[in-house]
Amino acid sequence: MTLPRGYDLTKDPAFKTWIERREGRRGREYDVEGSSDIICVERWTQYLDMTLSELVELRRQHLATTAEETRSWEESKMEEFMSWLSKQKIPRSKKGKLARGTVVRHWAVIRSFYSYHKLPFTDKAPQSWIETEYHPCTMEDMREVYKYADLRGRAVLSILISTGLSNEDVAELNWGSGNPSVLSQISNDRAIVRLARAKTKVKFRCIFGKNVMRDLRTYTQSRKNSGETITPESQLIIGEFSGVTDYKDVWRIVQKPAKQADRGWLTPKLVRKLFNQIVKNKGMDDHAEYWMGHKMAPERRAYFENMPDAMLMHAYETVEKDLELNEGAGVRDEKDMKLQWQLDMLRMSMPDLYREVQSMMEKKSAEGRGLSTADVLQYISAELAKREPTGGLAWIQLSKKEKLNRVLGMLAEVLGSE
Repeated sequence: MTLPRGYDLTKDPAFKTWIERREGRRGREYDVEGSSDIICVERWTQYLDMTLSELVELRRQHLATTAEETRSWEESKMEEFMSWLSKQKIPRSKKGKLARGTVVRHWAVIRSFYSYHKLPFTDKAPQSWIETEYHPCTMEDMREVYKYADLRGRAVLSILISTGLSNEDVAELNWGSGNPSVLSQISNDRAIVRLARAKTKVKFRCIFGKNVMRDLRTYTQSRKNSGETITPESQLIIGEFSGVTDYKDVWRIVQKPAKQADRGWLTPKLVRKLFNQIVKNKGMDDHAEYWMGHKMAPERRAYFENMPDAMLMHAYETVEKDLELNEGAGVRDEKDMKLQWQLDMLRMSMPDLYREVQSMMEKKSAEGRGLSTADVLQYISAELAKREPTGGLAWIQLSKKEKLNRVLGMLAEVLGSE
């Protein structure tokens, strides 16, 4: 078999089947043009000089035999393929070749392709190719990262550590999620949210604790102040880019403050493991499994399904304090949140001033003279006053941006005087 000249794999029926089944499993549209998965399967077809449809049919024939060598032909070729990839010269890369992680990604993508055609590999990626450094995450790590997070980042971190949800679960949440919905419970101290796992569709109840509800209220207010109308269909967390929020957005939101806190290894999966560990350390192993949406023995699941909300909430309260990210939250915390909201607004409307404020805060901190919230608000108010238009312009003559600047200045003045 030879790969036809001008072969376009995106038009191959096997490729279309793969994408359709992925979309059906994940419940969202697949961005073909913006995905690196195409490059992975394209290199696989070029290496074997066969179309995707031919590869699917060949795999089917191999699995129909009883000879182990024939049944594992694709796995053997994948090992040779990875070796071949690692030796290819790649321009504009750091070392002139593919990174080890990128090579392993080819294995994962191609394995996924066959799996969605119900022709799965039996082997996983060779361990010798996987270089992972395990960092046990602690609450001290989480609290340090939390300090560097913006309003959206704090909301995400609070949800992850207080519920044990995965990044895929968080990405699929909207304000109408649950029964009753998150939006209808936003003013509550805590909320019980009925969900189904994004991956397994297992139904369960998770609990949004005080920390989550406080951060969600602040994050929601910042979105309303920027002109957004929150509806049940609105996504709970807005992603980095336009469009539907996905699990990669949640990962990026966590990574941003994690890197600033010198904990770039922190991932949503590690936070999920930490939640599991903390709850089980309280002797609540089954509660941890249920709250995280894990599969359980039928009799144990029935026990939790029939448990009243009040009893489930009472059990959660026994572990809630150990999951607190902002210990001693009070008036000072509310002021810090308001300052963070204002910095978020500056980042969107006046990026130059935002960078100037951040630089000033970092400089003072490095000198051991960290500024108080009131000091920062006073500085922002003074800088905004310098940038006000002159010449006696009436309010109705000001542009939307200038009006926003004035409102921010007044807000900074009021908050600074508290």
